[in-house]
Amino acid sequence: HYGVWPKLLRSGGTTFRAGMAIHAAVHPDHRGLSILQDLMRRTVARCREEGIAFIYAFPNDQVWLVYLKFLQWKNLGDLKACEISLKGWDESEPDKGSSLRWVLQDPPVFEEAHSRIQQQMLEAGPLREKIAAVKDRAWLEWRYARHPRVNYPLLEGRSSSKELVAYGVLK
Repeated sequence: HYGVWPKLLRSGGTTFRAGMAIHAAVHPDHRGLSILQDLMRRTVARCREEGIAFIYAFPNDQVWLVYLKFLQWKNLGDLKACEISLKGWDESEPDKGSSLRWVLQDPPVFEEAHSRIQQQMLEAGPLREKIAAVKDRAWLEWRYARHPRVNYPLLEGRSSSKELVAYGVLK
């Protein structure tokens, strides 16, 4: 089994289909590099048939070198990530100089305004030329509001006229 999740990505104002490799599994009695290479060839062929431009992945340490050495993947660099501790963070305290009111919504309900913010962010400044996943209302609902195992509260920033101007999904 070699799983690829079709994803819409956007770069430079163009939307295209890509695939995120999410799972590779071979029965223990049949494991070997030739099986994995065959799975990869078949997966690439099927992705081409489906109009997928490229496949990307975030492989774990066990398969990282296999992807690079034997399956012709290329390392595009390290993924940058950051986090913030929410201990002691008081959502009721408005930021000095900000007219935003932050509201925690649990469970989350997404509107078209969430899609519009995502679209504006992708079309602005330095992100315009980067590749980013298209996260419209349907995707946000699927990923965060209807997740079967994880409760994702939604933090919204609204103006004095109650217009949504920012949001964040918490885990």
